[in-house]
Amino acid sequence: MRSWITALVLACIGLPAAAQTFSNPMGIGVPNIGGVESPIIVSGVTGNISSLSVTLHGVNHAFESNLLFALIAENAKVGLVFWSGAASLHPIDNATLTFNDSASQFLPQLGDDTPIVSGVYRPANRAGIGLLGVTNLTSFSGFNGLNPNDNWTLASIDFGPTNRGTINEGWSITFTTGSGAGAVPEPASWAMLIGGFALAGGAIRRKRVQALQAA
Repeated sequence: MRSWITALVLACIGLPAAAQTFSNPMGIGVPNIGGVESPIIVSGVTGNISSLSVTLHGVNHAFESNLLFALIAENAKVGLVFWSGAASLHPIDNATLTFNDSASQFLPQLGDDTPIVSGVYRPANRAGIGLLGVTNLTSFSGFNGLNPNDNWTLASIDFGPTNRGTINEGWSITFTTGSGAGAVPEPASWAMLIGGFALAGGAIRRKRVQALQAA
């Protein structure tokens, strides 16, 4: 009886929600001098975002200085370029890279001899490129307070004419929500790629990618 009462009291006062991850495991091919977008639809989460991170699963590229990655919350119309102007003298080989504000390191800068390897990194938009049609954020904390139930887009751009890049196993987004949110997601499959979403709003997203390429 006592344990039941304790559980009820804890539920009433509200404990911080556990981290929840939603994934789109489909591989991404980043075209030369071009861009591609990959969606994750999040639904069924209660409470607002208190922290957020993004993971790219299996990144490959010979010249990572050509790459740009951005996260966009389509309904909220906010976005963050979390990778631009990064480079080293080594190719990226099947690296799993997580980005969040609490990481202790950045991706290497142009001319750095440090290879990009699997790990956790802070966002850095060194090229200073902005997204059109959304409010541009400077860190993942800018998403805090927003509703996580949204159509999330990973925009991947390659500015170079050679060495096509890939993200072998897609990407994922991880949320925690504020104290008392009691967030309970629907099955993870709900957040996987949904074919119809690839068509909805496609023209708008293509314009945004083209604008990034021209910037």
